[in-house]
Amino acid sequence: MKKFIYTCLAFTAILFGACSEETVSLYDGCKAGLFIQEINTTDMYGNPRSYRDSTSFSFASVNEAYKDYDLRFIVRTMGNTVNEARPYKIAIEEGTTAVEGVDFDLSRNDFIVHANNSTDTVWVRLIRTNTLRTTTLRIKLGLVANEYFDLPIDYYKNSASWSEDGTRNSATSYIIRFSEIYTEPFYWESFGGDYFGKFTINRYLELNKVMGWTVNDWSNAGSSGSKVALGKFDFAARVFQKHLQKMADAGTPVLDDDGSYIQLPAKYAVDYSQYGV
Repeated sequence: MKKFIYTCLAFTAILFGACSEETVSLYDGCKAGLFIQEINTTDMYGNPRSYRDSTSFSFASVNEAYKDYDLRFIVRTMGNTVNEARPYKIAIEEGTTAVEGVDFDLSRNDFIVHANNSTDTVWVRLIRTNTLRTTTLRIKLGLVANEYFDLPIDYYKNSASWSEDGTRNSATSYIIRFSEIYTEPFYWESFGGDYFGKFTINRYLELNKVMGWTVNDWSNAGSSGSKVALGKFDFAARVFQKHLQKMADAGTPVLDDDGSYIQLPAKYAVDYSQYGV
């Protein structure tokens, strides 16, 4: 953190040197500094150990009922706090593949460092779309200097310790990568086909919804106390069959990834004869 602190001190000296008058006003053309610094890890007491300038997120670990998810990062000021609200600017930068209003939303923010505060939280609402099942989207947000704030540093060390080396973090931009890409669990590959059929995303998600299973349950499948276990597969297949049959009989058959009706192995087959199948 030496480099960062030296930069801060230099900036503070420049700040007050440039504004030295008998009566100093924090405005009159003298701007504070602004940078992004999001905590990555802390020690057991909650003190920062490292920082990050990007994060990755997968909806695959989130219950299907949730259609969006909020992530955040912190914007910090350099210099004294002031008794006045100070707006700042955030821009969507080149390299962003997500579309604002479709894949993410920033409307929760006012982009203001409020009076007597030295930080503000930027909230990014990620929106769950089918695109995420095959594609990882990227959002890059960057600070823009304005009449209240300059951007005096481009990078800082990611370690909070003076004695530790660290890679450089961007002080002016933050990147979010997000997706909902599923892969066939090893336990399904090994045993699931005989009970639930070929692995597909829609089949997997529908089964999980019916059984109350999660991605983590599949990751721990077969271990002691796990919800997902070979000994439970026959029961699960029968419950799944009844659910699929009920949906079909009600005129709302559950579709697979390719648009066909989800069908199970012969022992647990769903009757789709009313649909000419």
